[in-house]
Amino acid sequence: MDRRSFLQNLATAAATVKALTPVTPAAQATAGDTSGGSAPVSVEGHTLICEFEQNNRAWKAYEDLRTRDGVMTFVSSTGTTRVMPKSTEAGFAEAEPPHLGLSMDDIGLSGPDLLADKLLAGGNDPDPVQVRSAAPPQGSAPQQERGRGRWTTFVGTKEAHDVTPVYAAGSTRTWLPSQHFPELRPVPGQRQQQQEKRSAGLVGGWMPAARTVIELSPQSYIEHIVFGDVEATDKFIVQTWHRSAKVENGKITKVVYGYTY
Repeated sequence: MDRRSFLQNLATAAATVKALTPVTPAAQATAGDTSGGSAPVSVEGHTLICEFEQNNRAWKAYEDLRTRDGVMTFVSSTGTTRVMPKSTEAGFAEAEPPHLGLSMDDIGLSGPDLLADKLLAGGNDPDPVQVRSAAPPQGSAPQQERGRGRWTTFVGTKEAHDVTPVYAAGSTRTWLPSQHFPELRPVPGQRQQQQEKRSAGLVGGWMPAARTVIELSPQSYIEHIVFGDVEATDKFIVQTWHRSAKVENGKITKVVYGYTY
């Protein structure tokens, strides 16, 4: 069986199992929760971000700032915990030279697929690291033209009929982090190097919570988190919540929260 047929069969089987698996209301209510009876979740070394109440339960929110992809952990007064992982992938070209050392002229004018041939030269499945380095991430090239910026991801909700684009700096049409962080403002006559060295990912492992990390130095970065408001009733406007935070040496030194539409 070739690789294409194998992947098609695997996808079909996974979709069938998902469709046949019943989802009970109890399972939906506890999805993502870790009850107090199981192994406790450690928040040692994590930073207490805030405390709040919901449904007559007091909650504490912690965040592991020792690493850029540190988890968020919510701990309730009844012992229930919810852990939300954070992920990022580089939005800039890391490989040098790009395209596995091949020129774009040779790739474009060649009849055979030169990139595929080089990736599959070993006879087995290609190395995932080499696959990622075969081409720069989409949107990583500096934007030369002037005018509206190029969006890199979007957020939305199942309740709305539209989405909100998120741009390279973590901004939206109505949320501009550069108003609060001078480090993100462009310098006339210079390239916006901070925005070029950015990473993007998710919070909780799924949409609609998108995350953008802009590195300022090896020890500091600015992180933007945005997600759509599922309680909003607008059908054609996605209302969004935002958090923009500057982290230096494992500590939040500045944070701004916002709600826009």
